[in-house]
Amino acid sequence: TRVRSSAASDVYKRQVFFVFLLFPMRVRLALERVERHPGLSAAVGTLAMVAVLPVAILLVASLIGLPLVIIEGAAVFAGIWIGHGAIASLVGRRLYELVQPRGTPSPLTALILGLIVIAAAELVPVIGWAVTALVWIVGLGAAVLAFLRTAAIEGYALGIGGTPMKPG
Repeated sequence: TRVRSSAASDVYKRQVFFVFLLFPMRVRLALERVERHPGLSAAVGTLAMVAVLPVAILLVASLIGLPLVIIEGAAVFAGIWIGHGAIASLVGRRLYELVQPRGTPSPLTALILGLIVIAAAELVPVIGWAVTALVWIVGLGAAVLAFLRTAAIEGYALGIGGTPMKPG
């Protein structure tokens, strides 16, 4: 089973790599979102993970939405892959900057380095599942936020009150 899970993880990392190559702008936007708003990314990712099953049940119950369940599943996986690529890029870039403070890695180098570091962290016996869950949840939230306008995110991040209003 260890070989089978390693092969599945290898396939998953390749999928993240190809999503990075296919959608570099979305991965870069998700990277910017998770870097500037990590807590909001985690909250949105948790909400998205919780909402997947009820939305699928509603789509199945409506019968008209039955084909949309497949699209929902594909969207969730694409979001997880985009977010995983963003987090791997962030981790790889930070590690590279620690090793070479005067240099900045290319996005592809940062992604590959980050995927290696995350894969190594996922192999740790007791906390590996927690690393995977955290990367999936925060990554999905960052991917969802990557599809929203910046003004909407900044307004939400300021809080309910936002900036003070003028009297009158």
